[in-house]
Amino acid sequence: MKNFLILLFLLGTSCLAALTVADGKTSDYQIVIPDAGNAEDYLNEHIALGGKVIQTAIRKASGAVLPLVRESAKLPGKPAIYVGNTKAAAEAGLSSGNFKLWEHAIVVRNRDIFCFGRDAENWRKVRKSKYYRNYVLGSLKAACTFVEKFANTRFVFQKKQAYGEHDGIRTLPQKKITVPENFSYRKEGRFRQNWDMGGLLFSIANNFYFGYGEAYDVHYHEQSIPHAKYYRSNPEYFALINGKRHYNPRQPQYCLSNPKVQELIYKNALARADAGYKVVEFGQSDGFKGCECVPCKKMYDTADWGEKIWCLHNDMAAKLEKDRPGVIPAIACYGPTHKVPASFKKFAAGNMIIDLAPTKKKLLEQWKKFNVSGFAAWTYYFGSYHPSSFAPAADFDYLRREVRWLRTTPVAYLFNCGITHTTALGGPWLYAYGKWCDDPELEPRKLLQEYCLFIFGSKAAPHMEKFFMLFDERSKKFPNTRNDDFNDFGRKRMKSDVLWFRRYTPQVLAELKKHFSAAEKLWIPSEFTEKLKLEFTYFILTAEVNNAGNALLENNSFARRKIMADLIEKRDAFLNSLPRRGKHVLGIFNDPVMSVLRAGGTMGGAFGGAFTSDPKNLRQETKDIQLTRVKDFNDPAWKNISAQKLIPLKPEYKSVNASFKAAFTDKALLLVCTVPLTKTPDPAPPRDKTILWRDAVWELFIGSGFARYQMVFSAAENSAFDAMRNSANARFDRWNGKWSHKDTVKNGIWRSEVTIPF
Repeated sequence: MKNFLILLFLLGTSCLAALTVADGKTSDYQIVIPDAGNAEDYLNEHIALGGKVIQTAIRKASGAVLPLVRESAKLPGKPAIYVGNTKAAAEAGLSSGNFKLWEHAIVVRNRDIFCFGRDAENWRKVRKSKYYRNYVLGSLKAACTFVEKFANTRFVFQKKQAYGEHDGIRTLPQKKITVPENFSYRKEGRFRQNWDMGGLLFSIANNFYFGYGEAYDVHYHEQSIPHAKYYRSNPEYFALINGKRHYNPRQPQYCLSNPKVQELIYKNALARADAGYKVVEFGQSDGFKGCECVPCKKMYDTADWGEKIWCLHNDMAAKLEKDRPGVIPAIACYGPTHKVPASFKKFAAGNMIIDLAPTKKKLLEQWKKFNVSGFAAWTYYFGSYHPSSFAPAADFDYLRREVRWLRTTPVAYLFNCGITHTTALGGPWLYAYGKWCDDPELEPRKLLQEYCLFIFGSKAAPHMEKFFMLFDERSKKFPNTRNDDFNDFGRKRMKSDVLWFRRYTPQVLAELKKHFSAAEKLWIPSEFTEKLKLEFTYFILTAEVNNAGNALLENNSFARRKIMADLIEKRDAFLNSLPRRGKHVLGIFNDPVMSVLRAGGTMGGAFGGAFTSDPKNLRQETKDIQLTRVKDFNDPAWKNISAQKLIPLKPEYKSVNASFKAAFTDKALLLVCTVPLTKTPDPAPPRDKTILWRDAVWELFIGSGFARYQMVFSAAENSAFDAMRNSANARFDRWNGKWSHKDTVKNGIWRSEVTIPF
């Protein structure tokens, strides 16, 4: 396999007249980098790193050690590989002066090889910064491309915040290194993207180009008016909802008609512009809720909160363009604004970027009517907030189709939500995604073969290909919701426990373990393999607990409860063994907080259910309740029915004096539920709205085998949320049953009489 791939990499040069850069340990070449600038010339340092990358790759491939020199010290009479916009490049008529951001080139002139590109200084005005995300480094990209094309090198795994070379840069042996004597290559970076993908070289080599003074974080209202700083001193800044100033530290909401609130939002935009940002975005808080005060209701003479926000941000964007000429305003198209404005067809600012979250074909068509100069886009292909949790999220074919489509759109910047969550277990998909951003015609299987060969070595690679392909096949068969629209809260989404039960059956887990074990005996140990072992161990333990939970639903026997208790304790012991820094767990996934790792993810990735069970309770033997037949809730027989006390799911949860009695008539199951309640419930929301959980609720599950009926209610009259699933492979869907509840709250005790017809 290794020899085949090496031959494959050299096919493009074997039939052409070629320059021999190295033949074994012999080489006439030198590597030349620009002369050093001043002490704060970090741009020059990053360009010089390109020379070091080429020097290291050639040494590892053929054994030749090429001298690395500054241009003023180059050796006379010797050919050179020039890195950067050197004087020699200018003398050869080569210039990046008209190159676009991240455009780069490799050109041969006579015997000299030039690797150069668009390089741009630190865009931050407030400080000198070495941080590589503040630069455009086209010459370094050209150097990385050179070693990929000619020195059998791949940048296959990450090292967080790595500035230079590291173990994730792999080179395979290649005795002779040649370059076609008339070679010419030039390419523009298609997308600029968010996140530090795991170091400077991994990011640039794999086309995760950094933005140049752009940030599309959307939720700038909450950055402008921090909840912790202002809620106590200025509650009037926050949204009035149900007669109270909204308190939510995680997703604060604001009174947007308040002049001081508008002033603080605009001041934050000015501060970003003055710090050097070239694009400044306006965006509302996540989970948006509109203020219900009278001035807010009257804003812009519309009841539509999306329209109010468009108008407010349009006014601010026009003011910013005037106050800070040259800075481009952007507006978030998300949540209530995930639609085009209806109040106007032309933005007041001459330049305007729209940040789409997510990108929809129909929406892009509608934006053609507006004077928009550019687009950014959020993608939801990755992330532990999906039901896939901390496991591969999307299959190769789907990712490639999406990139192909995105390349046809006017989108220039991608915010890949959750892309760093699963960098080892999900490594091949992340690697392929980056490569497809440059060339979506690359074949998925060849990329996987390349990835496994360079990381694991030729002996282990075939086993790891089977390992990752099995994950890919299961993801394709049972996908997450595709590029999910998190503006649509009414959409039915599969739960993580259902998705994992479908994807990762005991048979699939056994096959994954077999491939992994075979590879582990043969692979080249590295930082990556250590992290991969941790992530795969977490995956197996999580999948086994989930499968045990589903088995328990099918047959709630003491033997199965004991098995599940053992698995939960085994998983907890593994989690407790991991190193931590504060709340964060280190060395696994993207160093998540422990609570997220225990839950399996966030949002749709959190398991709940089996994962919240107390092993001690699972090991308690229980007795069946013998139900009594009664006429109705007034039957004297209720006095002789024992109350069943509820116990907390976890020992750390607070115990409350909650209990229920159960009986039946010819037509229905009857429950009498009692619990202390001191807070008067809010009026009932419309049926099946999750806002019902803002109050104390009873949540009932009734079923047999995998069939489950869920009924939820508060003490408010007519409150109801109900759902059902009828098999292990089903998710909970809306189900409007004819059950009812009658409630009284007296002397601090809430009593509910529940009728559930058979």
